[in-house]
Amino acid sequence: MLNINIIMSRTIITLESTNPAREEQIIREILAMNDYEEKLKNNERYFQNGVGLLVAPKFIKYSFNGDKLILEGWVKNFAIMGESKLDGAMGAVPKRSCKAVLDTMIQSLGNKMISYY
Repeated sequence: MLNINIIMSRTIITLESTNPAREEQIIREILAMNDYEEKLKNNERYFQNGVGLLVAPKFIKYSFNGDKLILEGWVKNFAIMGESKLDGAMGAVPKRSCKAVLDTMIQSLGNKMISYY
């Protein structure tokens, strides 16, 4: 029996969180302006833009953990049938688009960045 493990890979940005209610409002406004729709699948809440007919769908998730705000971004990579981080050449157009939305969030929030990977 062939066992294939699909590697899920996301770009993860951690920021300091000082006002979660305000930060969530800003994030949701930016997601709405960029046509990201809220989804819930397997108990995971995330936002999706596109369905993948012409361009790979883009995904953004945010969560709070104590005094940290965690932003995640990825695209659905049809070549490997899994998630793909927002770097690299494969799927460059949707990756750039998703990264631009995350960059807008970071700039609009103005919170100190803790990590970006």
